[in-house]
Amino acid sequence: MISKPIFFSQNVESIKLEQLKKYKAVLIDVDNTLTKHHEKKLTKEKKHWIKNLTKSGKRIALASNTSKSRAKNLSIKFDMDVFVAYKPFPFAIKNWMIENGFKKDEVVMIGDQIFTDHLAAIFANIDSVLVKPITNRDFIVTRLISRRLEKIIYNLWSK
Repeated sequence: MISKPIFFSQNVESIKLEQLKKYKAVLIDVDNTLTKHHEKKLTKEKKHWIKNLTKSGKRIALASNTSKSRAKNLSIKFDMDVFVAYKPFPFAIKNWMIENGFKKDEVVMIGDQIFTDHLAAIFANIDSVLVKPITNRDFIVTRLISRRLEKIIYNLWSK
C-alpha cells in the first residue's frame, strides 16, 4: 500500500501557511496543480498564495514534468526555482535539495497526481500534499490509466 500524503487540499490556495510551517522549501507541480495544461498565467488567488508563501521565508521551486521553458515563464514572475523533475523518479528532486542545502524533512512536494508527484516525494523521502486536479482534462495516459488507479487508492485510504 502506498503511504498517504501528510494531508489533502481542495487546491493550492486553500493550503494554509500554518500547515507548511515546518518546511523551509516547497516544491510545486505545474500542470493541473498551479495551472491548467498549457496555460501560462496564474489566477489572482494563486499569485496571492505564492506571494504569502514567499513572504513567510519559504524557498519555492516548480518541480514539473512539463517543459522547462514553460515552467520558467511562471517561475520568473515570482523568483522561483524551476526544474524538470522527471517524476516519479527522485533524482532531480534530490539533486535540487543537495544543491540548495535542504534536508529531507525540510522539503514538501505539492501536486495533483499520486503516480507522479506523490510517488516522487515518497522516493525522495520527503513529505507530500495532494490537491484535487484543476480540471479533468489530462494527457490520455493519465486520464485512462493513472486517474482510474488513483480512485482505487483513494478508496483504500478512506477506509
